[in-house]
Amino acid sequence: MTESISTIEFVIDHVASLPSLKLDWYDEAGVLCALQSQAYAFTAQYLKQDGSLYASKSTGFTAADTAPNLTLAWTVGEFTNFPVGAYTLKIIATRASDNRVRVAILPFVIS
Repeated sequence: MTESISTIEFVIDHVASLPSLKLDWYDEAGVLCALQSQAYAFTAQYLKQDGSLYASKSTGFTAADTAPNLTLAWTVGEFTNFPVGAYTLKIIATRASDNRVRVAILPFVIS
């Protein structure tokens, strides 16, 4: 079994005020990851369709040990300069104690 995130492809209106994205992140055994107590640092990378990096951020994350265990908040206008189209959100979680990394990949669309 591989790690999983409970979400589906999502659509972002690039001029709207957005709610936070709330995720449930499970490990390969199907157990909810303890993202807060294990002290992870997070980075979000916004990738274009060809896989190249369009933008990234390391702010707006809130970790928890219960579901939803990861919340990603956006600022108003954060997507204003994104061209309309399909993207991939790559979330990289690095555990402070040993620098082990978890990665989640989520497709999304800017409309």
